[in-house]
Amino acid sequence: MNDSFLKKHSIVSLLLGIALVILGIFVLMQDEKLLSIALGIALIISGVSTLQVVSSFIFASKRWKIATLCKGVISIVVGLLGILYSQKSWDVMMYIMGIQMVISAVIALCDAAILKKSSNLPVGSIVSDGIFSLIVAVVLFAFPSFVGNVLVKIIGIVLLAAGLGLGVWAMRIRKIDKEFNIKAESEVIEEKDTRK
Repeated sequence: MNDSFLKKHSIVSLLLGIALVILGIFVLMQDEKLLSIALGIALIISGVSTLQVVSSFIFASKRWKIATLCKGVISIVVGLLGILYSQKSWDVMMYIMGIQMVISAVIALCDAAILKKSSNLPVGSIVSDGIFSLIVAVVLFAFPSFVGNVLVKIIGIVLLAAGLGLGVWAMRIRKIDKEFNIKAESEVIEEKDTRK
């Protein structure tokens, strides 16, 4: 008998859940060096995606394009610095991220000012993004070790919870699939009986 879509979905969900649980445990058990490298790679990917947006998007202002271009390049540079200085300490990575957040906040606020001046579009979300980036930067500068350790724990716990949630979801899908198959088989038997 062919596997149903629900059964295949439950198997994929269960495997993904197991992978996330393993990754969560791995993150909780790792030292700061590997996580610094992972954060550096994430910043590089973010910067590259920003550069891709710059190359494919038509900006309302040349200044806005330059500011966004700078933000992408800075993310790449900060990511590379994070990877290069991962040997030093977790605090260095937090300071580097803090600097990146300050630069990101300044660029977001400049973007908001340029956008407000050149158009009548609302800029509240851009301003709030800039203010949030400044707040995160202050926290990173004030408590780098604490933030780094909490960040690692939160990432690990979220991965564990997501993996367990997917596992529960997979079991629930499996149960629904079995109930559906039983009901479908009983309907087929009843239909055969009524034809006789």
